[in-house]
Amino acid sequence: MKKLKTFYQSELSVSDWENLLQDKDIFTKDVLIVLKRIKHVATPTNSAKLATVFGGSTLYYSNQIYNAAKKIKDKLQLLVKNECVWAILLDGYEGEITEKVFVLLPELNEALENIDLSDIPLKNDK
Repeated sequence: MKKLKTFYQSELSVSDWENLLQDKDIFTKDVLIVLKRIKHVATPTNSAKLATVFGGSTLYYSNQIYNAAKKIKDKLQLLVKNECVWAILLDGYEGEITEKVFVLLPELNEALENIDLSDIPLKNDK
């Protein structure tokens, strides 16, 4: 697996991520659901595997990650090209850059361990 860090080097600490995770404009319930699902499934994973395991479309998973990363980019005024914005949240990819592999940055992964996600459903209640 190739590293996305070649496109953007995160300087966010675990504490920075814990604070950012409280921002409901960035980390909506849907984004938190996707992050919780990524953590639940053995990584590396991708949107197709998440869709198979939990339902929903592959586009749903990709869009949630991309949109959250874009909002972080804008809020923190990070100098990251839009096509590389994935690197704000994710650690790697395989093949072409368009083949996103969902491996959370270690600091984000740890921050997610430190916050209460008990009210975020892993599976749809429907």
